[in-house]
Amino acid sequence: MIFERTRTIFVVACLAVLTACAASEPGEVYDPFEPVNRSIHQVNKGLDKAILSPSANVYGSILPKEVRSGLANAADNLQLPGMVVNDILQLKLQDAVANTVRFGLNSTIGLAGLWDPAGKLGVDERSTDFGETLHVWGFPEGPYLELPVLGPSNTRDTAGLIVEFAFNPVLNWIKAGDEWILAAAEVTSLVNDRYNYGSTVDSVLHESEDSYVQSRLL
Repeated sequence: MIFERTRTIFVVACLAVLTACAASEPGEVYDPFEPVNRSIHQVNKGLDKAILSPSANVYGSILPKEVRSGLANAADNLQLPGMVVNDILQLKLQDAVANTVRFGLNSTIGLAGLWDPAGKLGVDERSTDFGETLHVWGFPEGPYLELPVLGPSNTRDTAGLIVEFAFNPVLNWIKAGDEWILAAAEVTSLVNDRYNYGSTVDSVLHESEDSYVQSRLL
């Protein structure tokens, strides 16, 4: 475990150095890896058309809105401990308190996040991630990247994803062998978003003249 985390820190450090050395001009997207990015983009388009879009349509057709909402809430709830850590790293202590209270209420009264009593009390999610933490620490976003399956990103946010995957606080609380819960939550969130924003995604990926440029601009 220590070796794995040390290796993760090394990879992130390399990415952070790359990010710091590759800032773009204001208003421009720095895309030195465009040929590779375009290849990955084509693969992502194919995956969306063959798997994600049909799965999202079936998901939305079979499950009532209330059930979809509950599953999405539960998936979002699992992200809150990581957000609290990032709030603290960014010195946003009010956001850290709000996300902690929200997690506590929704994990107990809300039955593991299936319901959102915190939201009804006005305690909304203060969304953040480690990519934003790196931004607060002064790291520029770096070159544009198209990630397999995950889509548009940059080196700073990719470094953030690696850190959050390796150090997710929830991993310390669930039993060994139950890591699939986090994976299931991520898939549920992805499919739910694809269903909710289906027309927008279709217009960008499958109806625009150059879907790569459109995705990059967004």
